[in-house]
Amino acid sequence: FTLIFLAEYGMIIFFSFLSVLLFTNLLKYSNMFMFMFIMVMSCLVIFMRGLLPRMRYDELMYLCWKIILPMILLYVLLIFSFKFFLMMII
Repeated sequence: FTLIFLAEYGMIIFFSFLSVLLFTNLLKYSNMFMFMFIMVMSCLVIFMRGLLPRMRYDELMYLCWKIILPMILLYVLLIFSFKFFLMMII
């Protein structure tokens, strides 16, 4: 049981490290600043997990298929139309 919690929090720290590494350019700064940013990201993930309620699987599937997917498709359509419009102007 302890190993499950250890693996779960290890993955939180790993993905915090990965997101800091990919989305910021903190390697050229000090390691302490990067470590602090990783800890802030990890605390934010743990805080959000405790704050938000857990959803049932059917509610999560409904949210993804009926709400999030159409919004993403509209966003992609908007971006492509905007790029097409910019190419027509130039």
